[in-house]
This record gives sequence, C-alpha cells and structure tokens, in this order.
Amino acid sequence: MKNKLHILSSFKKSFLTFSLALLFVALSPAVFSSCASSRQAGGDFYADNIADFSEKKLSNGIPVYFKQNRGSKIAVVRMIFEGGVPLYEGKIDGIEAFTLDMMLRGSERYSFEEIQKLKYEKSFSMGSSKTKDFSSVGFTCISRDFNDVTDVFADVILHPLFDNEVFNQLYSEAEDTVSQTKADPSGLLGIELSKLVFENHPYQVSVSAREGTLSKITLESVKNQHKLLMNASRVKFVVVADLNPQKMKEVLGKLDSYFNVLPKAKLRLPSIPDYAFATKTVFASNAQAGDSGYITGVFDCPDRNDSDYIPFAISTMILDDMMFDKVREKEGALYSAGTGIIGGKKFMGVVSLYKANTSKNLKEIVKKTVLSFDEEEVKESIEQYKNKYITKIFQNSTDAWGIAENMVSGIEYSATPSAYLTRPQKVHSVTAKQVIDAYNKYIRKAFEEDKVSWIVVGSEKKVKSFGF
Repeated sequence: MKNKLHILSSFKKSFLTFSLALLFVALSPAVFSSCASSRQAGGDFYADNIADFSEKKLSNGIPVYFKQNRGSKIAVVRMIFEGGVPLYEGKIDGIEAFTLDMMLRGSERYSFEEIQKLKYEKSFSMGSSKTKDFSSVGFTCISRDFNDVTDVFADVILHPLFDNEVFNQLYSEAEDTVSQTKADPSGLLGIELSKLVFENHPYQVSVSAREGTLSKITLESVKNQHKLLMNASRVKFVVVADLNPQKMKEVLGKLDSYFNVLPKAKLRLPSIPDYAFATKTVFASNAQAGDSGYITGVFDCPDRNDSDYIPFAISTMILDDMMFDKVREKEGALYSAGTGIIGGKKFMGVVSLYKANTSKNLKEIVKKTVLSFDEEEVKESIEQYKNKYITKIFQNSTDAWGIAENMVSGIEYSATPSAYLTRPQKVHSVTAKQVIDAYNKYIRKAFEEDKVSWIVVGSEKKVKSFGF
C-alpha cells in the first residue's frame, strides 16, 4: 500500500533561509448588500465579523480603516505609503527603506535617546516594513497612551531630524549588510534571482540597498525620498483597537490634527506587467557554500485574482510535503526543500533546494518527485491541506498587529481591509479536482516541458555538479 500524504509538523521541517516569502493572499472579495448574502458568499466568519470594519477620512482625504478589536488593551496604527520600488527617488535601490529607518531615529522634537526612553516608560514600539509594492510605518501601544505615542510618531514622520551622524551610522550598517549578503550563499542566491526575474521590469529596483547603487544613497537623496512620501495621495492608515464610536471619533481627530497638513499631489501608480524571464540555468560561485548547493527554480503560476490561485497554492503545499518526504528523507539529496509562491502584484511559483549535495542528479530527482503526484492521495488528504491553509492565514491574527497586517495586505492587494475574512469560505469550497487540475496545469507542465528557470549557487568546484 502506498504511503499516504501527510501534513508535516513545523518542528519536523527546517524552513529555508532564502529571502523568499510564501504569499498566501486573498482573492478580491465581492461586496454584498445583506447579511444573508454575506453568509452565502463569504461564510459565517465573514458575516459575523464584517461589522467590525469601518472607513473614515481625514480632512485632506486620507483614508483611515478601523477594525474594532473588542476587549483588547492594545492599539495598533499602520501608515501605508503607496507605490513601492517603481517610485523610488532616482531608482536607487533601498532608498525608501533607508529613509524610513532614518525617520525612526529621531525628529525635531524628540531625539533618538528620548524616543528610546519613552518606549521603555510607556512600553510602546515603532517599526517599518517594506515590500515591492508599498512601505509602511507604525506603532503599537497601550490604548490609554495613544495620544502621547501619536505625538511622537507624527513628529518622526512629518519632521524627521535627518542628522548627519545618524546617516553615516546607517550607511555603515548598509555597507556591512550589502557585503554580508553577497558573501552568504543564500544572499547571493537572492541577488541572482532578482537579476533573472526582474530584469527590465518595474520590480528591478531592490527594496534593500545593493552594491551597484549604494553610493547614490546620500542625505540629500533621503530628504528627496521623504518629500515624495509626504503626499496625501500615497497615504492610508489602518487602526486596530477597542473603539466605540466616540473613541473612534477621537482617534480620527488626533490623526487629522497632524496629518491634515500633507498636500494631495497627483499619483500615478505603475502597472505591473507579467514577468518575462527566459528559461535558463544561472550558475554563481560562492566560496562559503562549501560542498553544498543553494538552488531555486521559478516558473509561471496564476495571479491572486485567478480562479486557479487557491487550488494552485494548496497544490504547492502538497508538493512541499512530497519534496520533504522523497527528496530529503528517501533520497537524502539535501538538507531541506520548500515550494510556494513569491512576488508582489504578480506571482511566480518557486521550488527551493537548501544545502543540496552532489551525490545524485538532483534535477532528475526533483522532476521525478513532481511527476509522482498521486491524485487518489490528494483526494484523501484534501481536507487536511485546506485546514492547514486556513491555519496559515489566521495564525498571525491572534493579536492586534497581526490583524493590522492582514488588513494592510487586503487593502493593497484586494482593495478592502476585510478581504481575509472571505478566505476560509473560498478555501473550503476548493475541490480535489481543482487542486489536481492546477497542479497539472502549472507545476507538472513546467517540469515536463523544462520551463523552470534555475539559479544554482555553490563553490567554484561544485556549482555545476548538481545535475542542472
């Protein structure tokens, strides 16, 4: 009897250190006019929670999306800057990340030392995140301290100090990071992947500083990037807290008292075309790789709004377990393997092979594993994988920051902060046949027709010894 597919527990699997985020993102939900139709289209979870979401606007038109988080003593605010890497000043790699980091290092009213002291006294935190499509800054605090923390947050956003000494410190840190990334096999793999996939594409500019353009990051370019960010047309807010109507009005007024000064300039967000990378194998030498190979394969897959998307995402979860069982456990051909989806507004499928050895033809083993996809086993295990998918969606929503993260993703990629509420219903409605069809259409076809682009990083002596 064949072994049944099974869900591997998190402690059994070693997650890859590649900088490849697996994105399980919502399809755009429809808008429904009644509770009954909401339950039918979005399910009970959607209908029971949608009333907790509301949208308001600041006096200059900036949207503020609220989520009622009953019983929580924590407030979270996220400020989103639209545009992402295509709008970076001078097309300089990492300029927006550098700018946001500088903004959080001190303002005209609050030195960095004062901010650190206040963080300790009031137990709040501030941070930033950056993606290909947008960046954000935000804070988490105890609700009773919301006004005081907003005073600090608003000043670092609107009136950053942009001190020369801070700039030099951050620049030195960026130099170290660039050097370490290039020297590390996984970091070099990410660099080569970006070169291959994003050549002549709006995503060609990097979120992080890179060797070729680091010298273009100057204090003046940082100031210019800050000016580009201070545009009401680029800004949205997300607020998650325990808010009755009166408290919501007070929060809106507090944000408006600071951010209504942002001018509303024209904003033309770039359209993001499909990836047009050539099918080929790229080899890159790295002395630190030793006898191991660090390998990634990318291939076409459906976008988030495609009806094939959720079935495809589930099929990558199944392949993920197959790779672990057959390529690692049975063949002993590598330390770990992973599959999934990477990208931004456009996706690509990915297979990652971590610390591969040269004892066997790895490419053929991987292809054989892909083609061994068993439809009967999928039919028997489909409900397990759907439950695993839903768990992945909500495992980070157990606190206010996780809820805000889901809302930001929904706003950026599905045009509504409540998009994640519809996902359980959509996942539950997927059939085994849809998963099988998606697997055959995208993954099996890519490997059968040799339409996977491979990036292989290894030592100079070993880099071409893995069968690719």
